Amino acid sequence: MKSDDLFTRSAEVTADGRTVIGRAVSFDHEYPVFSHAWGRFVESYDQRAFDRSLSHKDTRPLLIGHSKGDLPVGLARFFKEADALMFEARLGSSERADEVLELVAMGALTDVSVGFRGIEPRGLTRGRIHRTQVALQELSFVGVGALEDAKVLALRSQEDMSELQAMEDERRRLRIRLLDL
Repeated sequence: MKSDDLFTRSAEVTADGRTVIGRAVSFDHEYPVFSHAWGRFVESYDQRAFDRSLSHKDTRPLLIGHSKGDLPVGLARFFKEADALMFEARLGSSERADEVLELVAMGALTDVSVGFRGIEPRGLTRGRIHRTQVALQELSFVGVGALEDAKVLALRSQEDMSELQAMEDERRRLRIRLLDL
């Protein structure tokens, strides 16, 4: 397996709206994985595995089924929390994006998968790989995902996002006011 091979991992999707928020990968969690090149193995991700990739750019294309030949259906922004790599994906207003949203809202489309290129380490040791560095490529909606705890946690409407932005603006205003005291 070459270091520029594309790997895909999954997350589950639920809710309604145009912005999907969820977990792409939990850190230091062991995932049973099957690869045509390596067979069955256990994979885990270091908390710093995505740092270099995120420092260059935190957004990636939102695709369907890792199909890089098709136009994206939106844009995914990745961010870290204490125990996981999270994402917030905004779907565009295309017919394909509308189809995805309808399937998500009805619960028929529940998985997403993060596509990445493995950088370090490059191989297996006793049937295990602990990824210490990967290059994020994209986020895709898929029919069936590989990682059991990688889940979409919410799908928000524009009204929800406007309300959240107003709350964040108020929080910043109060913080600045406190600093002035």
